[in-house]
Parts: sequence; C-alpha cells; structure tokens
Amino acid sequence: MNELTSKQINIVVEAQHQMIDFPKKAVVNSESAFVKDIINQQDPELASAYWSWVCALERPSYLKLFNDSTIRANQALLEAIDGAITMPDWGYSGT
Repeated sequence: MNELTSKQINIVVEAQHQMIDFPKKAVVNSESAFVKDIINQQDPELASAYWSWVCALERPSYLKLFNDSTIRANQALLEAIDGAITMPDWGYSGT
C-alpha cells in the first residue's frame, strides 16, 4: 500500500471518530486498538497498516501513508484520551 484512497481515509476517520466520541478507556488497550478493530471489519489490509503506523508513528513509510491532517489530528486526540487514563491501584495489586 503506497497511498490511501479517499475511501480508506474516510474509513480511518470514521473509526477514529467512533472512539473519540465513545472511548472505551480500557487502560490495558489503547483506543487505537479499538480503531484498528473497527477498520478491520471493512479493510483488513488498511487495519494492519494503521496498527503498524500507531506502533511506529515516526517511521517514514507510515508518515507518508498516513499524512492526512484529519487522521493525524484525530490520532493526537486518541493519544490524549489514552494519556488521561490510569490503572486504579487495585490493577497493580499482587503483580
């Protein structure tokens, strides 16, 4: 995959919006993991590329592929949601 189509951009943006609007706040999973699952229902190859980008945001090939400003802005919002969630103390008990 060298470039996202407008349809693929829309798939990613819509999936991101679902998690931004109704975050899972699952602590052990990032919001992006749920975005990947939503994308996977429509385009497994795109879901795989999205997850690779999330895991290696600065890799040049993914920066080029996910260069849409809306996708990037939404990703920053998802990361902010993740950053605001902490595991309760009981989650560490006995580990």
